[in-house]
Amino acid sequence: MKRLLSLFCFALVLLPAACGVEKQEAAPDAPAAPTLQLQGAPPIVDHKAAVIGGKLPAWVEYAVYDDYGAIAALPEFKGRTPFIMHASGADLEITQAKLDRNMEAGIALMLRQTVAAKFSYALNGNDRDKIDFVNSMIATFSERSFSGLRKDKDYWIKRRIQDGESRSHAEYVCYQLSSIDENYLRAQLDEAIGRIPARTQEEKAMINDLKEIMDKAEYAHFLDANESR
Repeated sequence: MKRLLSLFCFALVLLPAACGVEKQEAAPDAPAAPTLQLQGAPPIVDHKAAVIGGKLPAWVEYAVYDDYGAIAALPEFKGRTPFIMHASGADLEITQAKLDRNMEAGIALMLRQTVAAKFSYALNGNDRDKIDFVNSMIATFSERSFSGLRKDKDYWIKRRIQDGESRSHAEYVCYQLSSIDENYLRAQLDEAIGRIPARTQEEKAMINDLKEIMDKAEYAHFLDANESR
């Protein structure tokens, strides 16, 4: 009886092999993304499309180099004004979340900074009327919410930042590319500028200077989400 029981247990052990059942091999780890080295920029050790073997999109490379002209010249932005917001951080999800909530705030901040830079001579002077007038221009863009913004693309890269000869740390940089119809943006800027009360000839001249800046789009198109509030 013991002999029969032993043979039965031995048969149970061999049964999976006899039925052609093979041991499952563990799936190999995904290959690491190849490091990309853009001239003059920290090495990129990973990016959004790397997991499927994709290449770094051209517009992201332009963004890395702050080459706004190349982005604006893309056929898809004909008749539109693109804005590129970027954020950096150690955590990908947290860094991406900054972009979703800060694009419109970033545009408003950029316009305020443009006004402050253009009329810094007045802000740094002693003429109280000029200082108040420039502050009223800045306040106009603080209160203005721009509509019509369309989110076009987003992307992230992971780069290696060298802290010294033997130390480094990883950093995510996320980009969001959005755009507004240029005529619609122009109308909104004109409407905002039209609300600024100019009483003297000098103030009217300053308003004309501001219009010229906006007509020539002499303002930043790269926005930093880490600064936008």
